[in-house]
Amino acid sequence: MRRLRIPLDTLPEENRKQAEDQMGKHIIIISDEPCLTCGHRVRLRRIDRTDGKKEIVEECLFCTTTFHTAANREGN
Repeated sequence: MRRLRIPLDTLPEENRKQAEDQMGKHIIIISDEPCLTCGHRVRLRRIDRTDGKKEIVEECLFCTTTFHTAANREGN
């Protein structure tokens, strides 16, 4: 699972306001669940518009990078 999409309509009002403040920014988070492809927990979160609806998109940072060093291979 490289990409996780969460519609903003399903979030509570408080979390929706925080998401509006993050519009246009990329945020690095550490997820509770590991990526099903590589097992790493570091995710890149951004807000995207799809078909006129805003969604929170989370992608595994290790899976999206093409050049892997020893430091990011060891990190979980």
